[in-house]
Amino acid sequence: MTLMKIIKEITAYHYWCRATLAALFLTSSAAVLAQQQPPGVATPPQTPGGTGAAAEATAQTAASLLRRDAPDLYTVQQGDTLWGVAQRFLNDPWRWSELWEANRDVVANPHRLYPGQTLLLDRQSGRLHLTAPLYEKRFPMVRSQAVQAIPTLPLAAIHPFLARPVVVTSQQFEGSGQIVAVDEGRTLAGLFDRVYATGVPPEATQVHLFRPLQPILARDGKRVLAYEARYLGEAEVAARDESNRGALLTITRSVSEIGVGDRLLVPEPEPLTNFTPQVPDADFSAQVLTFWNPQPESGPFEVILLDAGETSGLQPGHVVALWRQPPPVAQEQQRPIVLPPRRYGLAMVFLTHAELAYALVLESSDSVRRGDRALAPGVTSAP
Repeated sequence: MTLMKIIKEITAYHYWCRATLAALFLTSSAAVLAQQQPPGVATPPQTPGGTGAAAEATAQTAASLLRRDAPDLYTVQQGDTLWGVAQRFLNDPWRWSELWEANRDVVANPHRLYPGQTLLLDRQSGRLHLTAPLYEKRFPMVRSQAVQAIPTLPLAAIHPFLARPVVVTSQQFEGSGQIVAVDEGRTLAGLFDRVYATGVPPEATQVHLFRPLQPILARDGKRVLAYEARYLGEAEVAARDESNRGALLTITRSVSEIGVGDRLLVPEPEPLTNFTPQVPDADFSAQVLTFWNPQPESGPFEVILLDAGETSGLQPGHVVALWRQPPPVAQEQQRPIVLPPRRYGLAMVFLTHAELAYALVLESSDSVRRGDRALAPGVTSAP
């Protein structure tokens, strides 16, 4: 028997064992399931599933959410996202939290999924079971390693918008510091050069450098909500004057030349990236202000900016539907025909300000354009 054939047979046997163990797990008790959870994850209070009519209603609710082609067994992989897993099981992925709620009595932690865990679907009852990673039993040494839950969205697509100033709100711009001179009388600075700045907060040790670009206006075309910002690099505070009015900065990262008039902000802690998909209020409405690619249109897995934020009730994890009003169809010597609005995609909010929100386009049958509407996904027609 060749080495390749031996490897194939061992691999096939390994997957057969995993499937067998998973199938047997469906018959195990909820108490055993609650004990099989990733290390370091607290078990939340458990709610009895109930009996009789209440239990039957819960099962019917869970079953109604499921796709007909949902897998009976799925093992969470490294690189998965919560949205991607939800798409495998649900007709409407943003209703993921409802499915967890219907299974809260048997799922150890309803808001986290970890690579190696297996989701087991009992289609008849609409129950979703969750196992611990099988490799934890075979290799106990991995318990000492940090286990990271899969993110809600692909981090590569949203990380630059979490870690760097890409849009600076009007309030942030007004409170930002400014570079007033470059060391040794030069006009531009780069890596390891020194610059002088004002408006550096006394507690700051590091700052992000940016250059404000075109303003982002509200729907009235007059009020400035924010400014598009070009990220220039980072600097650390080397020295301050006695009055804390000025500071000497050393540039520690540079992606572009830095000069007098460029601005600085103290970096904020990166927000959480694990949140549960949910829907905003039914009367929510926003507009696509801009996006970050050189083309006049955007598409799936690109970031858009909405003209609504925390004051409108938006939170990270909110899913919105994207709508467009087609232009009227012209007719000779007759009034143009006004076409109805059309829904064409979904996006999820991942970062919010008072009047602005970043969202990642997740599904789209058409290109995203400035001025398109964002509404709650349960709305069946745009007003």
